[in-house]
Amino acid sequence: IGAGLGSSAALSVCLASGLTGVLHQIQGNNSNIFNSKSTTVNRTVCKYAFLSEKILHGNPSGIDNSISTYGGIRSFKKGDLTPVDSKRKLRILLVNTNTFRNTKDLVLRVKEKRITYPEIIEPVLEAIDGISSRFLSAGSLEDDAEYYKTVQDLIEYNQSLLSSIGVSHPTLDDVCLTLRKVGLTGKLTGAGGGGFALALVPPSLPEKTLVQAIDLLEAKGYTCYQTDIGVHGYTIEMSKAW
Repeated sequence: IGAGLGSSAALSVCLASGLTGVLHQIQGNNSNIFNSKSTTVNRTVCKYAFLSEKILHGNPSGIDNSISTYGGIRSFKKGDLTPVDSKRKLRILLVNTNTFRNTKDLVLRVKEKRITYPEIIEPVLEAIDGISSRFLSAGSLEDDAEYYKTVQDLIEYNQSLLSSIGVSHPTLDDVCLTLRKVGLTGKLTGAGGGGFALALVPPSLPEKTLVQAIDLLEAKGYTCYQTDIGVHGYTIEMSKAW
């Protein structure tokens, strides 16, 4: 899709798992991807999907293909992927700005700024890392209202920091402003520059407020979807031949 949702990684994982299954069939393996999604098989699928991502994006982080493989909510830092136990449901509103962007170009742009202005860009990146760390620690909060308020604050800070390094877009800024009018907080997804924005939908949010937000956004030409974060990774289903 090229919109900041990791769709290329999802496709890469599907292709990697399918081709791994074909290889298992050719080799005549009794234990194969169709009857056993072992740790070794998942690691292989993730590795091949990452190679595909490198072709598509140049120097990807490995986050998207890892999440598409293993699912759930995971912490990714310096190549290490750690499962995050979340006791709360995270419902989100996805907003497609319908603005095309190129991940490789956006990543390269930030890299160039980091080289040219390291004393400015590095602290911003450290602050973004701090937001991720604070999100992980917020899971220990007992009070639901405090938890969702904290996450919304972090989303707002994250969007501001990402905008400061030039990866937002006028349509993304407009989406965030529109969401703010109804008490929601939005941020860009993926590499930014267009594509999707997301907003956390707290359980306490009245349904009529969510409908109002969607109506306002769709009136401006944006497309809205609702989904959950932390679902399962890829699955294998065999179709019966009739």
